[in-house]
Amino acid sequence: MEVISSMTTVSWADHKKWEDDMPWFRAEIVADILKTFSSSISERIAKLDPSDAELT
Repeated sequence: MEVISSMTTVSWADHKKWEDDMPWFRAEIVADILKTFSSSISERIAKLDPSDAELT
């Protein structure tokens, strides 16, 4: 997708073996999702007010 969206001329001959790189692409996608999820959780924790905590 990076190649296609870069608005440059695409040489498909250079990308015939994209299947070989698929595990790497999948790992990058998972890493991006986890970074986003982790960042979201960190922001929510930072906004917590300790005085609002209930002791049970």
